[in-house]
Amino acid sequence: MTPERKIQIKRQLSARSGHSRSEIYRLCKSRCTRCQHGLAILLFMRIAECARLKLAAMLASEDWISSVNVQATLLICRNAILNKLESSTLMDLYATEHFCQRWINKASTYQEDELEDLFDKFFTLFVAYNRIYSVAAKILRSRMPPDRHGFRLIGDRNEATYVMAIFITQLRFSECVSQFPTVAGACHTISDLLQHRMFFLHSNRQTNEPDWSRDQILSEGLSKLRLKSILDCLYQIRCNIFHGEKEFADRQRQLLVPAITLLESVLTLGREALRASQETAL
Repeated sequence: MTPERKIQIKRQLSARSGHSRSEIYRLCKSRCTRCQHGLAILLFMRIAECARLKLAAMLASEDWISSVNVQATLLICRNAILNKLESSTLMDLYATEHFCQRWINKASTYQEDELEDLFDKFFTLFVAYNRIYSVAAKILRSRMPPDRHGFRLIGDRNEATYVMAIFITQLRFSECVSQFPTVAGACHTISDLLQHRMFFLHSNRQTNEPDWSRDQILSEGLSKLRLKSILDCLYQIRCNIFHGEKEFADRQRQLLVPAITLLESVLTLGREALRASQETAL
């Protein structure tokens, strides 16, 4: 390969650094298996920079490294990138712990006898939860090949519900319920509120009328103590508050008090899962 061709590829990759990860993946996969050792290192270092280390670790997996000429170099790059990825993840987890603890401490200052404090406490706790599920999603995506991510690991709602249900696990939540009966009580309270149509969480976007069928499904999941249903419920309450769809009336206590109980338990379990992932990495 001529020096001019190497420069051309370098410029092409640099120009695409702002594009999607899938585009970077396709380009580098086609180039790295045909280039010499020096260019392989160049491409991998550029991939690490563009994809913030995580994609590079996936790209360096042995399943598509087939070129005899560059195989040794690619594997060396892969190991170096994985080490950097592990260090970066551990630092991210430390910062997340500190961030979450600050917001949890802030939430503890609110009094539940005041309605405005209930709204503030729920939203303050959700800020910490938001950070946890964002980090959890990054961890899961870093451990899976790009073609296995699927749409369920992408997007704020999916990260807060689907990803965290995987990360915490139903088994761990069931253990929490058996240890803390108030958590089960909170699930049944919200389930009954939805079942008897005292509140609605979902609405038809076209008519703005309550979507009782979706609430019924959610109520059934809550009554059966399903973690995914609980996470769906908490996220929907968050959306309703954030978008001003919850009236500021005293009756909201019936929903917010048990919701805060559930959010606190999910936060605890989420932090424990992050610590466990850190210990596994070590």
